[in-house]
Amino acid sequence: MPFAGQTMISSFAEAIEDSVLCVMNRHDIEDLITKFPSIGVNLLRYLGQRVMELEARLEESSLRDMRSRVVSALLRLRESQGGDLIVVTHQEIAETIGTHRETVTRTLTELRNNGLIRPERNHILITDMPKLQLLINTDYTRGS
Repeated sequence: MPFAGQTMISSFAEAIEDSVLCVMNRHDIEDLITKFPSIGVNLLRYLGQRVMELEARLEESSLRDMRSRVVSALLRLRESQGGDLIVVTHQEIAETIGTHRETVTRTLTELRNNGLIRPERNHILITDMPKLQLLINTDYTRGS
């Protein structure tokens, strides 16, 4: 984010679907915000939300066990995708929570055996949302 004083030299991104890119330098962004202050307000709102999400994920990674971290990732994906059918791979979950795919696979198998999810190739169906939510709350209060 060059506009925030950061460099993008070691940054990269990979599109998972057809995309259109717009490249803007710091001066372009400053001009845009000057001309349209609502863009600056929305940008601050977005950055504030992003900081809150990152704080929650940091807390999660330091205070929760692996099962809770996987379930939390599933719940975030459910919310962002808008339903109980989540399009995601085990590898993508692993990368999101900072672990290995094999660890995620073992955890998802445990959740499947308990009747909470039904994993398929490249997607997961949440079959018992209340119990998943309860699992998160129970693990968190236990300090596992």
